Amino acid sequence: MEIMSLSCPKCGADLPDQVTRGRVFKCCHCGGTLVWPDRRSTLALSFGVKLCPVCGADNEQIREFCKDCGSVLIKICPRCDSRFYVGDRFCPKGHDYDSDEIQAELKVKQEHEKQTRKDTILQQVNSLAMSGNYEQATNILEESLKLYPNFASIIAGYPKQTYMYQERPVSGYALLVHLSGKADRKDLAVKYFERMLELIPQNPGHARQAAREAGISKEAKMICKQNGIPWNSWDY
Repeated sequence: MEIMSLSCPKCGADLPDQVTRGRVFKCCHCGGTLVWPDRRSTLALSFGVKLCPVCGADNEQIREFCKDCGSVLIKICPRCDSRFYVGDRFCPKGHDYDSDEIQAELKVKQEHEKQTRKDTILQQVNSLAMSGNYEQATNILEESLKLYPNFASIIAGYPKQTYMYQERPVSGYALLVHLSGKADRKDLAVKYFERMLELIPQNPGHARQAAREAGISKEAKMICKQNGIPWNSWDY
């Protein structure tokens, strides 16, 4: 949301330029650092410290997160890895953070970092499962799915075809059904099976396979019957 005009709370002058909510800017008359916070309806004035673009609170220079709302106060230049104030456009080495070129580099870097984190967690889950620590592997994967719903399974032999980087929301839950069964937690396996049915009602073949692997076919058949889903007519 943008507005065409505001009054500076420091000098009282009109600000004719567009002001975007949540962005730090300078008063064109007195040079005061201002922001129209996401969580307030009036302009906030900075007194030479890190002004939070979300709540407008002043923060000490050493802080990386706002003392009042916890919002991030620093950003990292994808070209030189310099850390600088979120309200600044140029990093300490002069790179224009808002340029299309830098933003494209940032997107590539973020995707790479995200994939690296996912790979690390999945390798940990795989290692735990292979050593028989199914319950611990299940707990780690369940927490990870809250951040990355599209986790693919990497347990050898399950699914029958390994989908290393397949972006399917069902695949992580299929692995949870499998691991819960191995950990003798049929209650959890049933819960994740029901979640799979919610995610892929049009083609729930993987849910049936997961139920069989987890040893909950009887419970799964009953759930399918209650939902009017034929157990033997699914496609893989």
